Amino acid sequence: METILSNIHNVTHRPDAITIHEYYSSGLNEPVLSTFGNANIGKMFIKPFNKGDDLIANELKAVNDRSTALSLNPPLEVWLTEYNMNDDASSNVGTWAHGLFNAIQTLKYLESPLITHLGSHAMTSDAVYGNIFESDHGFSNLTQDNFPLILEIQQPF
Repeated sequence: METILSNIHNVTHRPDAITIHEYYSSGLNEPVLSTFGNANIGKMFIKPFNKGDDLIANELKAVNDRSTALSLNPPLEVWLTEYNMNDDASSNVGTWAHGLFNAIQTLKYLESPLITHLGSHAMTSDAVYGNIFESDHGFSNLTQDNFPLILEIQQPF
């Protein structure tokens, strides 16, 4: 980030926005499964809050400081063009807990007025990464390893 920002020298030739991609793990080594009583769920859900605080305190502060130092008007915007949980170790990708993790990420990013665009990766896909299913087979690619509750999707008659 420092290298990118240090190359913005004047108002005339400047970017409109800085794009950031945020991917990180759940912090767990095992799946949360389908029970809310799992003691690890708190460890998993605190991660996007902490990472969001770090982003605001570090990268977003650096962008704001550069805009202020150069008196940029309008100031630089921050676009989070990709974000999601990236976690092969815990087998939580594609679960209900992953969905809540991604929702926490979204809400945390919306706290900053510097972030003017959000794009969760991938907006459309299957149930593993998609917020919106791109077909009526959203759960068809899931296995017992990455989704503890298997649903059978049937075509309407």
